[in-house]
Amino acid sequence: MRLPHIIIELGTSVRAMPSLAGDRAGNVTHGQESFAYRTVSTPEVGLDHEIMTSLRLGAGFARKFHALVEIEAGALVGAAPHAEMTSSGTFGTPAIEDRGGVAINVAGVVGMTNRFGRGRLGVELAAGVRTVSYSYASSYHGCETTSSFSAAAPLLEARVHGETFLTPWISAGATVGTSMIDRGAWMGALTVGFHTRAFAGSR
Repeated sequence: MRLPHIIIELGTSVRAMPSLAGDRAGNVTHGQESFAYRTVSTPEVGLDHEIMTSLRLGAGFARKFHALVEIEAGALVGAAPHAEMTSSGTFGTPAIEDRGGVAINVAGVVGMTNRFGRGRLGVELAAGVRTVSYSYASSYHGCETTSSFSAAAPLLEARVHGETFLTPWISAGATVGTSMIDRGAWMGALTVGFHTRAFAGSR
């Protein structure tokens, strides 16, 4: 019990977030010709979907409270906006298509939990920033090239987090949450946690 309660959690998460790529303009070059394109978001398209790998590092306090730093990185598996070319050249208009992207999120997390048997259940608040890099590929008269751009936005989520102890020092947990600033955004995660105190010091 003299050891501080240090928490290390590894996991995977799925996110549905409003796109940051709508109504953006870009350029691609094929040989000596340059072409303009834009991204267009429509209400029917929906949200970006991301599959992330997460790392959470933090500490527990007074048995019920914890604070963590959370880092997520992963792939964009479904982008909401579609891209369209806005210029043409000698051989017509290039074809352009979405090639996914990369998402990185960094947040600070504070939470409170209560013990139930071999497990704990509680609430969390996460605040930070999310970034997404979008990629597009275009082809024109046998020439292929890629273009990308990045965008960032604030992240603020309310979550419910639960875990059960597989051993006194190893737990398995699940988290579900919703954004407090982005309508319709949600997340879900599964984690494995490692603790320096048996049963997170709750016994």
